[in-house]
Amino acid sequence: MPTQEKAQAPWFARHAAALVRRPGSSEPVIDGVRALAILWVIAGHSVCFHLWVFPAEVVSIVERLGWLERADLGVDLFFVISGYLIASILMTEHRERGDISLRRFYARRWLRLTPVYIVAMVIGVPLLGTSLEIPGWDRLFGFNVQSLWANLLYINNFLPYGEQYMGWCWSLAVEEQFYLLAAPLLLFGLRRSRGRLVVVLLLLLVSSGLIRLAIIHTFGFTPPFQESPTSDASVERLSTVYDNLYTRYGPLVAGVLGAFFSVYARGALGRFFARHGPVNLCCVVALAVMAVISSTRLGSQMFDAVPQVWGQLWFALHRDVFGVAGMFLILAAIHSGALVPSVLRRFLGLRIFYPIAQISYSLYLVHELWFHWLFPRTGPVFEPMFGARGAMAADAALGLVLSVALSVALYVFIERPTMALRSHPWITRLIGAR
Repeated sequence: MPTQEKAQAPWFARHAAALVRRPGSSEPVIDGVRALAILWVIAGHSVCFHLWVFPAEVVSIVERLGWLERADLGVDLFFVISGYLIASILMTEHRERGDISLRRFYARRWLRLTPVYIVAMVIGVPLLGTSLEIPGWDRLFGFNVQSLWANLLYINNFLPYGEQYMGWCWSLAVEEQFYLLAAPLLLFGLRRSRGRLVVVLLLLLVSSGLIRLAIIHTFGFTPPFQESPTSDASVERLSTVYDNLYTRYGPLVAGVLGAFFSVYARGALGRFFARHGPVNLCCVVALAVMAVISSTRLGSQMFDAVPQVWGQLWFALHRDVFGVAGMFLILAAIHSGALVPSVLRRFLGLRIFYPIAQISYSLYLVHELWFHWLFPRTGPVFEPMFGARGAMAADAALGLVLSVALSVALYVFIERPTMALRSHPWITRLIGAR
């Protein structure tokens, strides 16, 4: 009877219920990391996007709370869990069926990402098109609707940052370009030799840092970076180092490596994580490394006190080190019963994180739309009532409410229905699902 009642429930009620009902197949640790990543990104943007409204207050806040300026590392966390989840799906399919259906994989990815992405881009046209004229604003965030075609093809990051539309969606392009190459590589490697595949993945991880270092050294990008975010130097750095596949794939590879060990070396992984003393120590070190990286601003004067090469090394390697440390902690929280991983698992598994994780994709797409449109308008209105910092807090709260409301609507009416299409008989026949 309960099953029949559930089947008879309105489709929107079923999709809305999915916001709070965690299925047995969901991994609470991953949900927690995804939720924390989007909350970190939003917290950073809620402060830093006030730079053109309350510049002195923003500078004062981020100088004391460097982790807000480094909210871009939240995207690297997304890359880690994306690499882990997608590679786990592909590797499990190969282990169970002896093959990977690339057509099925790409079709399911398209249905997962693109429909709601298109809707967000359409919503963005009036919001970004009516943004106030702030010098340099469009150079940093990309309001060029004429470039929307590049977003549809997931090649928007090939354009200079200021010529993109919804410039923050460069990360979607990087992911899709990575999987366009990585899925065939995994299929080829799994068919030939798993041992060689893991060596290739390790070499790719190392090469990620070397490529970044070569580019950084060639262009002379040496921290501290203290120029305006809309300066020529800052925009050039964004377009050269920040939003390209060949400079950002390291955390994705770290996630793929985590998936490989989880799928094909589960016994060895279990034996390692059963050693509670070393695991606790490694977890503390990984947490400390992530804390140091996430609190070290790239504009910090600390870099003036070290040789230039050390600053370039930090800039080249810190994202990959952050990603590897994050992947280790995820594996530990999933597989180990030691004290530190257990605390992590309980924290990341909090029920409040699950609905946030569910709407995280839509939140990522739309929160900048609201922030760009809202902050320059409401900040000056709130300032006489609450002061500069109070106005920033009021802006952020209003922007968050609008973003969550729109994200929930997109999740219930767009994301869930299009994800459900992946198991529709017509779609499964078309993509050759078995």
